Amino acid sequence: MWRQATQDRINRRSVLCRGGSILLTALMGAALLGAKAHDPVRKLRQAHDYWEHGAHKKALKRLTDLRGGELDAHIELLRARLLNETGELDAALEAAQAALDASPPTELRARIQQEIARIHLTQGDLLSAYRAQRSAWETTQDTDYAASLAEELALAFEQNGLPGDALQLYHTTWQSWPLAERSEWAFKRALLLTEATGAPPPAPAHLLAWAERLREAARCGTALPVLEAVLTTSKLRKRLRDSAERGRANCLFQLRRYNEAAAAYEELKRKDPKDTKVAIKLARSLARAGHAERAVQQLEAVARRSDKKTLARVRYLLALLLPEEKEALAKKLLRAVQKQRAVPGLARLARWRLAWAELRAEKYTAAIRRLTPLTRGSQWDIEVQRARYWVAMAKLQIDPKQGRAQLAELAQDLPLSYYGLLAATHLEAPPAIERSFVGERGDERSYPSLRRARWLLEAGFDDSARYELNSWVRSATLERAGRLAAARLLHALGEHLQAVRLVVNGFGGALEQGIDPEWREAWNLAWPRPFDTSVRQAAEEFESDPALTYAVMREESTYRAQARSPAGALGLMQIIPPTANRIAQSLGLDPFEPESLFNPETNIRFGTYYLKQLLSRFDGSSPLAIAAYNAGPDIVSSWRTRDGALAHDVFVESVPYGETRRYLRRVLRSYQVYRLLYGPSEPPGSPQSQTRLNR
Repeated sequence: MWRQATQDRINRRSVLCRGGSILLTALMGAALLGAKAHDPVRKLRQAHDYWEHGAHKKALKRLTDLRGGELDAHIELLRARLLNETGELDAALEAAQAALDASPPTELRARIQQEIARIHLTQGDLLSAYRAQRSAWETTQDTDYAASLAEELALAFEQNGLPGDALQLYHTTWQSWPLAERSEWAFKRALLLTEATGAPPPAPAHLLAWAERLREAARCGTALPVLEAVLTTSKLRKRLRDSAERGRANCLFQLRRYNEAAAAYEELKRKDPKDTKVAIKLARSLARAGHAERAVQQLEAVARRSDKKTLARVRYLLALLLPEEKEALAKKLLRAVQKQRAVPGLARLARWRLAWAELRAEKYTAAIRRLTPLTRGSQWDIEVQRARYWVAMAKLQIDPKQGRAQLAELAQDLPLSYYGLLAATHLEAPPAIERSFVGERGDERSYPSLRRARWLLEAGFDDSARYELNSWVRSATLERAGRLAAARLLHALGEHLQAVRLVVNGFGGALEQGIDPEWREAWNLAWPRPFDTSVRQAAEEFESDPALTYAVMREESTYRAQARSPAGALGLMQIIPPTANRIAQSLGLDPFEPESLFNPETNIRFGTYYLKQLLSRFDGSSPLAIAAYNAGPDIVSSWRTRDGALAHDVFVESVPYGETRRYLRRVLRSYQVYRLLYGPSEPPGSPQSQTRLNR
């Protein structure tokens, strides 16, 4: 017995030893494989550090050791750049050609061609430089980069005493990529060279085409001077003059210079009294300028000679402009718009406005009857969600049990939508967000481009990682797992806008359905926390909730430090310079330079301070403070004076500016999502939504 037990122990120990040996061998093998896989990163990091410290020969040796591997195209481009820096131009060209021969992805190919152009410029071979640089801008899918390539070459031609060729390249820049970041600068440079060389000015047709693209992109600050310059052209053809005058009027309206816009539309109407589109825009300008009575008269005149589509629009605008004492007429007009079929979108808007009036008048049964058709449609449509929410709120007054059930259903179906979150808040129940619904997650190891981008990023070659990643993202049909992996790296590279778009476009409405634990990273990447130190410092300084700062930052700029709006707002939280000046004075930072708003720490500090001031002004109400951040505090104060104290859900729907109403819903949603994802930093600034609609 004893001998048998002893032998059993020996046998078990032998088996364990063999098993341990096998496990140890496997672990050693894995470690060796891992070391081999990360060897490129180690050598790349060494090359990067040598290069940074000016040890070019050592950096080149490390890069040369890496030739022929998976990163070959990147390695050869880095070698070409390093050789160009050290003046070994022939060797640099050979390395660049080797990079092209390695079948690089699109964006990397464009950078290789740009490097070839730079080498040719150093050699004084302008024609070869032009050919290479042109190949680069024809290869890339990045319009801002393409414009910068043409501009870079134009500057080189100027420096080499070829202003005529430079002028043509500047024209190429603003005409080919009208919305690129450098387009306006290229246009101004072209005007200076035109005057200096005596070249003919740009054709009015080209100028109008550029201005129209700018206007469509809401960049009328740039487009308006161009249009006004065209109008000073002598012997301008009538068609072009009419187009320029119309564009100028439209830009004045977009820039909220409503009195000037009204005068411009009045002149257009004088030239063509039958143009109903101009007449309607004239009426809208008059209304925005505070001349409601004249606007109504203008619309009434248009209504007498309109087709069905125009008549529907005129009636709808009239209903919005009529004074309170003509409420009955306004409702009559809305009912007519609701019944017409020529413009279905306007019919839905009219139905909503009639339903809203019935809700405010506590005519709940009538409101439900009118709202119910609006609940039909895609559940991702926010207007369908709005109708569902207010049907439930109206039902709550008639049958509380059924109303609560409908609110609970909305909160369950779309817990992270604006109206789903609102429903859960009203029920005083935490939203049920954690559940599995997205599906099984794929394997990221199957994406070689991601692997290469990660290696380059770890080694410190951020630009190279960006070329690899952007090429893959733009050329591939990405699965959700790939989108998350790419977004993770894009955030690490500071490309926050692209990262958020990648996730939002890939997950769509799923982001409103809750949080799938297996895919939780999708929500973290769609609502990230960049600049966290600055946000935390500002939140501590002003005793504010960092979630609100992040929500505003996300919806204002999508975390772009250099963002600039058509209205002149700057930076992460899109602060206009006059507001920034007042903030700077309050913080004892006078004098203040507007360009400092592009500094993330300054912008976040100013924006957080301003939000805190608005919260104090509006008694801690987040919806009112957020609305004031967008539309201005004086405007919001006038709404509150007119309407009195409203429940917060009612206030949002009552905001007369469509842009501000949509902005409010987005920011309030993001505010709550941030708190749910990362935990509340302090109690919310806004109290619960109230039950009564006319409170």
